Amino acid sequence: MKTFLITYDLKEGQDYEPLYKAIKGLTDNSWHGMQNVWFIKGNDTLECSDIVTELMKHVYSNDKLFVCKLTDWWSAGLRQDGVDWLKN
Repeated sequence: MKTFLITYDLKEGQDYEPLYKAIKGLTDNSWHGMQNVWFIKGNDTLECSDIVTELMKHVYSNDKLFVCKLTDWWSAGLRQDGVDWLKN
């Protein structure tokens, strides 16, 4: 199983509920860890490009989106339940 980080810079005044639903729809294992950050766990065939391709359908032209696969990580200040989720 792979773990991905999804982050974005969205413009105010737009409806982003479809984006949030699309993120949740990528996998049944996600955590909205910080205001503009999601972590998802996906199968071994899921790639960053697949995630971006799907999520770009739900953002506007002046929004920014970044996705990366996590291979190692450290944190400070995250809630313990989130740290536990990342470890598992």
